[in-house]
Amino acid sequence: MRHKRFLNVFAAALLVFIVSSCGRIQEDGQKSRVLFLTRATPEQLEVWRKAVDAFMAENPDVNVKINNLDYNSYWSKLQTMIAGGTPPDVVFLESYRLPAYALKGSLIDLSGYLEKSSNIRQSDFFEKAYDLYKYGDKIYGIPNDIAVFCMFYNREIFDTYEVDYPKDDWTWDDFLDTAQKLTVDTNGDGTTDVYGFIYGYPFLWIWQNDAYLTDNPYNPEKVTITSDNFMGALQFLADLRFKYKIVPSEAAVQAFNTGQFFTNGKVAMCVDGHWMVPYFKNNVKFDWDVVMLPRGKQRATLGEGSCFSICKGSGNVDAAWRLIEFLAGPKGQQIIVKEGFSTPALKEITKTDVFLNPPPKNKEAFIKSIPFGMYQPRIQSLSELENIFYRLHEQVVIDEKADIRALCEKYSKEMQEVLNNEKGDQR
Repeated sequence: MRHKRFLNVFAAALLVFIVSSCGRIQEDGQKSRVLFLTRATPEQLEVWRKAVDAFMAENPDVNVKINNLDYNSYWSKLQTMIAGGTPPDVVFLESYRLPAYALKGSLIDLSGYLEKSSNIRQSDFFEKAYDLYKYGDKIYGIPNDIAVFCMFYNREIFDTYEVDYPKDDWTWDDFLDTAQKLTVDTNGDGTTDVYGFIYGYPFLWIWQNDAYLTDNPYNPEKVTITSDNFMGALQFLADLRFKYKIVPSEAAVQAFNTGQFFTNGKVAMCVDGHWMVPYFKNNVKFDWDVVMLPRGKQRATLGEGSCFSICKGSGNVDAAWRLIEFLAGPKGQQIIVKEGFSTPALKEITKTDVFLNPPPKNKEAFIKSIPFGMYQPRIQSLSELENIFYRLHEQVVIDEKADIRALCEKYSKEMQEVLNNEKGDQR
């Protein structure tokens, strides 16, 4: 499209129309057009629009188009756009998915832009959040949030059965004792009506038991799910259902999601992230709060997050970077965090009322949890490893007679083959 034979008026106008319509270079010869691909709920999309509008008000030479997709369509569309040579300019990525794009060369190294920025610096972010997107001396994403999990609890159920509220320094034993006291047959018909707990992200309990999928998150060589600590964590999860009977059956879980169980008052405690705060705020009719997760052999929570990245092939890298500076910086984060969808990665925002205003009352539990964040191996085949693990986990928590050691040995071989194949592809 850049050949000189197109310099006549009609062809030049056609050129501007075609190229600007795919959001890659200049629009009308004046404004840089930036395509921002995201995956927001309707409520979250309104937040993105407010933030982007504020950016464009300060940057009248940039026109940002938001392309929002549902979660499942998002990833296939992104792959298609990259493969087709028409990637978005700014993309909203989850930390555990970023390696698949960074290691394939689909993202731009942002370290040079960050070093020159007068709006944001590396030291502005929680180190745990920043390091998720760093490979050697290169940085492929600027953090938006850090996805720590906490324990949400129904204060009214605690009050009804005169059980002390959990505290941030509680242990697995404290948790188990509390959950047993709050698992109740309210009408005496022999069926549990209120459960103490509902299963959450199972890796949390594995990490808390000082166990992991592999031996090294950045350069894994060996699958480690046959360790005593790993199998012990799975046994603990099985015991919650079959021995202590403090969690609902699998059939009940499939009938309601975690959020519905909690909002309907069917469970006293559930594990989730800050993104559930707006939902609970708008749908829960009882008094509730959060607390740090109970400590096992060690403290641990999820340490993943989301970031803003620029795709290689963007025709407007400078404008895309300016958008990221705004969204990840103080002005953008004031808008994004106000709605309560995330635990911000920008340290200064966590000290403001924009973040700290209740509910919940104990929002600092999210911030105090950040240093204990854990994450999965930074490899392209992570989804394959996790899929195998979830097959293992499902058998353990559904089948009371499951042989955990035999299952771990079986699935360890399957996982190791996946890991070996990836290592082989890299050699």
